This record gives sequence, structure tokens and C-alpha cells, in this order.
Amino acid sequence: KINRWLAPLAALAGAAAWFAPSVAGSDLWWHLAAGREIWESLRLPTVDPFSFTFAGRAWMHHEWLWGVGYWLAWEIDPQLVAWANFALLLAIFALGFGVARQSSGSDFGAGLAIWAAAATCHWFLDIRPHEISLLFLGIFLWTRREPWAPWLWPALMVLWCNLHGGFVFGFGAIGLFALVETASASLEARRPVIDARLWAGVALSGLAFLCNPWGWRILEYPIAYLDSSSPFRDILEWQPPGASLDVRGFSGRFTWLLAASAAGAALELRSRKRDLYLVLLAGVACAMALTSRRFIPLFALTALPLSARLFAELRDPLLSRLPQRVGGAVLAAAPLAALLIAAALWSGIRLTPGLLERWTESQLYPRAALRYLRALEPGPRLLNHYNWGGYVMLHAPEFKVMIDGRANTLYDDKTYLDYLALSAAREGLSSRLAQYPADAA
Repeated sequence: KINRWLAPLAALAGAAAWFAPSVAGSDLWWHLAAGREIWESLRLPTVDPFSFTFAGRAWMHHEWLWGVGYWLAWEIDPQLVAWANFALLLAIFALGFGVARQSSGSDFGAGLAIWAAAATCHWFLDIRPHEISLLFLGIFLWTRREPWAPWLWPALMVLWCNLHGGFVFGFGAIGLFALVETASASLEARRPVIDARLWAGVALSGLAFLCNPWGWRILEYPIAYLDSSSPFRDILEWQPPGASLDVRGFSGRFTWLLAASAAGAALELRSRKRDLYLVLLAGVACAMALTSRRFIPLFALTALPLSARLFAELRDPLLSRLPQRVGGAVLAAAPLAALLIAAALWSGIRLTPGLLERWTESQLYPRAALRYLRALEPGPRLLNHYNWGGYVMLHAPEFKVMIDGRANTLYDDKTYLDYLALSAAREGLSSRLAQYPADAA
């Protein structure tokens, strides 16, 4: 009975040791600035109020609800932003443990799987809306077999499409589940079998994601990222993860997780009660992660049931090499041992004080420079570093930036390429400065 509680506690404690990377998550600041704008004006910005290059141009802020929520947390106490994100990650990995245990039937397999997933995701757990997609996907996977699940999907989708662009993957995951279930039932019955409840859930989810301020036009955002020729694809988070066997870096951890999930998928397909859906969903997420490292957390979550199955299968051969009495003692002591290992993983990790500052690497932002600029009052147009645009928007809203992390949800290719050329002082510097007349840099 004690181990029934110790096992998930140890799994979650070990995973949580990876939750707060030192990453300059520069997108956080512009989300907070936009959240403040919405809360204070009580309306959604449909045009850009923050830049001098695209001021007044149409802007589709598809993640507006996340920004409002975190802005309210910031208003109470800026540290609450980091603590809210930490709580969100705890919920995501608790759901992940449940999904992995549900699939593998093993606390041991599920625990090792979420440790591996958390370590792989570590560098991508900055404070941004993408974690909402992980949460909602976890809720979907945890409840998908429940008879009432199809009526939950539209409610999830209404929130999802206003919180993060990952709603597209969510809708695809729902549709794929209905398709696989229909195909499996039809093959077993040797005739078409349509579950009206499932497909009603899919149809209502499709209508639900239209419940956003832009309707069907919200699809323009994810479709824009399919353009491989866009210079915005050169931003680091959109680069492939690469291959490595060195577990000290994220690419090495990703490679090993990929291998574990592939082996788990093979075991799943050989099983009499195989869940083809889990293999297909992880395969789609894997293809996305191989194209762009920003999708590694999505792959890690969808691969949890497969890697858990592999680790569960490995447990028995290892125990069989031990005398029966010793093997029983090892099994009984395993959760406590895992909790001690989890405690060791926390060595050197400090959550207080200043969790937000460490999580966002605040020393990389121009705090003193902004104070100096505000004292000079040079004029509003600012030639700025890309990663500092959102920081300026939040902390010095009287300045209008040249560019910021909103990327191609607002800015065009030319502006981004001109920014790169200006930053590098390439040929044609004077003419570019004439195109973007700034009051300060």
C-alpha cells in the first residue's frame, strides 16, 4: 500500500528535477506585454501596437488567453509566473505517468519513462504557451477510452485554440484516434462499423476550434510554418535536433529516447492487445521532432507509453537473474530507492528565491540599458536585438521596437532579413538605416 503511493511520488519527484532550465525564454515577455494590453483595454488587439515597423498592421495573436492568465499572475507577484508554470509541468508529467502506467501496467516502466522524457525535454521547458498543448494532449490520452470522452473533446478544443497553436495537432490526434478505432472495429467485424459517438466528438471538435476571434483564419498561422523557405525557419528552435549518443546534451537524450520508443513500439505491435494508435501518434510526433527540435516535448509525451512498455519488459529478465528472495526484496525496495535517487537529482537545484530570474536567465536582458534610455528620452523608435524585443515591450512600453519574438505571426521575411543584415553591419547599412529610421539602438 505504501509503495502504491511511493512509486508515482518518486517518478514525479525525479521528473521535476528537470523542470526549470536556465533558458532565455524571450517569448515570455511579449506574451505578458500583450496580456497587459488585453486586460487593460478589455479587448483583443487586432493590429500591432508594439512596433514601429508594423504599427497598425493586422496581427493575429492566437495565444491571447495564455498571455492574459500569466499577466494576472505577474500582477500578483512576478514569481507567481514561474510557480504557475512549475505547477503546470507537475500536472503534465503526472498525467504522463498515468498514461504510461495505463499502457504498460507497470509503475517501474512508467517511472523510468517519465524520467527519460523529462530529461529529454529539459531545455525546451521554458515558460511559454506550448506547455498547454502538452497538458491537453495528456488529458486526451488519459481519458480517450472513457465513454464520455468524445463530449470532452470540444470543450478542450474551445480552450486550446485560444491558448496555443498546438490545437492543430490536438485535432489531428482526435481524428486519428477515431479513424484507428473505426478501422479496427470494421476489420474485426468484417464490415463497416461506425461509432457515431466518436465521430460526433470529432465533428464537434472541428466546430469548436472555430470558437476563436479569427474563426477559420486561425489556421493561417500553422500553415505559414509549413513554408520551408521562410527565413524564420532558421531560428534555432526550428532546427533539426541532430543525432548524438552523448546524454549530456538534449540531442543525445533525444536519440536514446527515440531508440527506446522504437523498441517499445516493436513490443507493442507484437502484443496481442496492441494499441496501434499509440504507435501511429508517436510516429507523427517523431517525424515533427526530427524536423524541428521545438517538437521534442510533444514527441516525448506521445512516446511515454512505448518507452514505458520497453522498460517494463526489461524488468523481469533482470529480476530473474537474482534469487527469488532477493528479487522480492528488490521489488519491495525499488520505490524507496527511486525516491532517494530523485532526491539526489535535486542536488544543487534551488527554487527559491528568484525562480523566475533563473528560469529566464534574467542577467541576459538589458535592464540597465533600458533605465538609461528612459532617462535620455530619445524618441520612441528603437533598433533592438531580436530576443530583447519582448522585454522592451513589457518593461518600457513607451518604446516601439523594430522586431521581436512574434516572428511571422506579424513580421514579413524582408523585415527579418533586414534585421539580420543590420545586426551584422552588412553592405548597404546606410540605406537600410534610412528604411528603418530609429531614434535609439
